[in-house]
Amino acid sequence: MLNAQDWQKIIDFIDERDPGFRGRIRGATAERIAQLQAIHVAKLPRAYVDFLALMGEDHGGFEFSWEHYSTIDDLLANGTPTEDSQLPYPETRLLWIAGQKNEEDDSYWGDLYLDMKDGDRDDPPVIAHDFYDEEPDDPGPESVLALRFTDLIQSNAYANYERIKNMYQYWFSLQFSKKKTAAVWQRLREQLQAMGWQECLPGSESTWFGQHAEPLSLDVKMNHRGMIRILVGANERKRVLSVVEELKDEFPTMANPGNWFVDRDEE
Repeated sequence: MLNAQDWQKIIDFIDERDPGFRGRIRGATAERIAQLQAIHVAKLPRAYVDFLALMGEDHGGFEFSWEHYSTIDDLLANGTPTEDSQLPYPETRLLWIAGQKNEEDDSYWGDLYLDMKDGDRDDPPVIAHDFYDEEPDDPGPESVLALRFTDLIQSNAYANYERIKNMYQYWFSLQFSKKKTAAVWQRLREQLQAMGWQECLPGSESTWFGQHAEPLSLDVKMNHRGMIRILVGANERKRVLSVVEELKDEFPTMANPGNWFVDRDEE
């Protein structure tokens, strides 16, 4: 889980790319966090409380996604149950952290929740699910957005303030047996360092975010199935492919073909 220094590194990362961000964010007091706790059955996890204390009242332009609201004001206004209301989700398992901004958006893919019955209790997985369907059901593994709440924060920070600069982005994944996870992660980090990459965010056991002397982006994320997904970006199509091929050559039996995530030539 992230410590205070790690959180400041995330704020520094965003502020360098969006000057003034540090001055715009506004943290929540202990009293305000207690108000939010009062509408939940599950105890707010430590990582989420740390986030609220830093920017719970105003995210300063940072968002979980453009479709969701997630400040304390919005959560209290929309999530406080009335005497006659019944929450549509299993509140002993899930903790609601973000809701739908535009209720007329037919493409909406669900509110965000922390899964308190899975993963690290202090930094739980984040899932997306729509319990407001006519026939709601329990979210399955495919609903997992991040294996940790702090992974979601870092992934969004990297995507919205670094990777977004690149016109071409290509992803592929590495597949291997679970017992090889630690060895593959170590080997991948060593290879990235040899290629000139440096870690620019704290990361975790399942995420890695890189910066390079060249205008390149590269982030790594492990999903709930144990696969490692690598996303490479640049403003030159050939440069993206050269980085991808170099990494695939290092892991020839594990790498799948992959696909373009963003390809401006096809737009």
